[in-house]
Amino acid sequence: MTHRTIYEALEDRILTLDGGTGTSVRHYAAARGATAEVGTPAHLGIMRDIHRRYLEAGADIIETDIGYRDRASAMSAARTAREAADEYTSLTPCKPRFVAGAIYACDASAASQAEGFIDGGADMIILETATDTRGLRDGLAALEAVAAKRGEKIPVIVSATTDGHGTLPSGETVEEFYAAVSPYGPLAIGFNCSQGPQSLLQPLARLAEISEFRISAYPSAGLPDGDGNCCCTPEVFAEEVAKYMRQGLVNIIGGCCGTGPEHIALLARAAGHYMPRPKPKREIADARNTAKAVSER
Repeated sequence: MTHRTIYEALEDRILTLDGGTGTSVRHYAAARGATAEVGTPAHLGIMRDIHRRYLEAGADIIETDIGYRDRASAMSAARTAREAADEYTSLTPCKPRFVAGAIYACDASAASQAEGFIDGGADMIILETATDTRGLRDGLAALEAVAAKRGEKIPVIVSATTDGHGTLPSGETVEEFYAAVSPYGPLAIGFNCSQGPQSLLQPLARLAEISEFRISAYPSAGLPDGDGNCCCTPEVFAEEVAKYMRQGLVNIIGGCCGTGPEHIALLARAAGHYMPRPKPKREIADARNTAKAVSER
């Protein structure tokens, strides 16, 4: 892993994460009439093509698909992504590409998944689409144990979803979410999926007021219609996410459900016009007070 370069890159610019993997797999299957079970050689071949499409669009970070429940399959997935990332890094060494191992369900398999991703060359782990903080704490504790066992720091992005009203589906507030995960010292804290880019602006603004960590955001392209198509075109999606950058709220941006390489290409282009949210250089007293108050409830 290249931890130092990850942190350096985050200081220099807003990094662009890739888009919806499931969306891209479905589009791939529809276009080529090819389907495959997660973890099979055929699926890894599909993922290799999808990774390259996102890298070609300008993504700095590519994620593995979710669903790798054991160490061996997670390692294969990370290796596939690592090969694609290294291929594009070799073309422009001044812009390194990174690999994130994606973990959706923070259950007993989280530790084995993480070990497989790291063994396969992942630079970081993303705990994503969390609906409550209990599962996140379990996942973060498992990753801490893996890091201690391996004797190395594992950069982790912690990402929750929202219910459209600015809270997690569990009813927990942004402040409660932050209080639960901040003690683990993540690489970034943020939100993904939700009900489209507009739904994340308010939660991100609240998080930016208290967070001592970098902030990530990769919303969906909106709720699907009757045909399963999300409402945001790439142009509308990029303009809405640009509001996060314009207000100085984020360090990492990307897309979730309903987004594809076309969305990411516009995001990557827009990101070049904005500076990343500066990591606070001093402790934020109000944030610590909030975290303490919530933890004592």
